[in-house]
Amino acid sequence: ASALHEISHWCLAGAQRRQRLDFGYVYAPAPRSAVDQVRFLRAEVLPQALESLFAEAARVPFNYSFDDVEDQFRSLRIGFQHAVDGVRGRLLQHGIQAIAGARAQRFRNALATRT
Repeated sequence: ASALHEISHWCLAGAQRRQRLDFGYVYAPAPRSAVDQVRFLRAEVLPQALESLFAEAARVPFNYSFDDVEDQFRSLRIGFQHAVDGVRGRLLQHGIQAIAGARAQRFRNALATRT
């Protein structure tokens, strides 16, 4: 699951971001303020939607990564899951390549065709 998650970030990162540590993302560890948690979740919607498609293709379970070990923002969890599911639907409807790029589509295809 962690590998698929990081690969989703790699697929979404442009050439310059792929050269940076952690693709240039600034990680704010928990516990976070409510503002920081919302920022984190906004940044995670597309990567997790893509990760869910990778997990499906690889035939492994997908779990939403809320990344709040203390669960102090439980009220945001359902909305986040709906947002991820909505983007997942758009990826399927419009095509992974159209939204997430060719690397993402090739990777999903490779996962789906493995023996």
